Amino acid sequence: MTEMEAVDPRIVARAENLNPKSFPVGSVVYFLKNKKSSSEKYIEFGTVIEHYASEIEIQLYEMRDTRTINGVPVKEFETPTPWKKLPKGWTWNTRLFTIGTQIPDELVDDYCSTYYNRKDPQVILKAIRDGAFVKVSENDHATFRSEIDSKQGWRIVREYDGWYMDCWSVPFYHCYATWEEAQAELDAILAENQRQAALSDLEWSIEQIDHTLDKWAYLYAVPDDRKQQMRNRILALDNLDDVVIRLSAGGIEWKYDRNRRWKRMELL
Repeated sequence: MTEMEAVDPRIVARAENLNPKSFPVGSVVYFLKNKKSSSEKYIEFGTVIEHYASEIEIQLYEMRDTRTINGVPVKEFETPTPWKKLPKGWTWNTRLFTIGTQIPDELVDDYCSTYYNRKDPQVILKAIRDGAFVKVSENDHATFRSEIDSKQGWRIVREYDGWYMDCWSVPFYHCYATWEEAQAELDAILAENQRQAALSDLEWSIEQIDHTLDKWAYLYAVPDDRKQQMRNRILALDNLDDVVIRLSAGGIEWKYDRNRRWKRMELL
């Protein structure tokens, strides 16, 4: 770990405690995950694959893909299909194939109520046993579209967009046995983001200064009185809301955000 890295003493303290392996292999755990192309978090679940010193490897699941193409299950549907003549009366709005589902409409509500309660680990385990939930790698994540050629006609092709992870490694202290515990962490993150948003520029700047001073004191065993002296020096600077500080060679450097040159601040 370099001194320039952000070091949260709370994270270090937790990392020093070995994974207690309190979640049995195969049991359901909950954790927070970022939405694709976003920092917004949501609650995800999986089952424990293996334990490591500070991490838990988790198998990810999702609802079994029940889509059909022209009545054929997605996994059994072969693409690209042979070229066909466009139907009479064709326009760009003509639907050339149908995407359906293997679950009859009259059974959809029962299916979802039986298998889709993610807040109950026992329901999740039943859904896995019954094949309603499958490993992410067992689903075909293709989208289907019609390809049209003015000389050959049309056909159905498969397309894939991005990667779909089958398992994740998550710190043991961010894994939860219940949905409610994961929700509590999610609520705490939202509350903290809202607290930060309510800060003034000056309050935000002082808070970041204090975070860096805490890291400095933690890494280099700086006594509280010396840390307070450094804090007083920094807070005495004008235009404090534009001041940023960093760790460098065991000490503190500062500059105004708009400037490029860092200046070392030494205690006398």
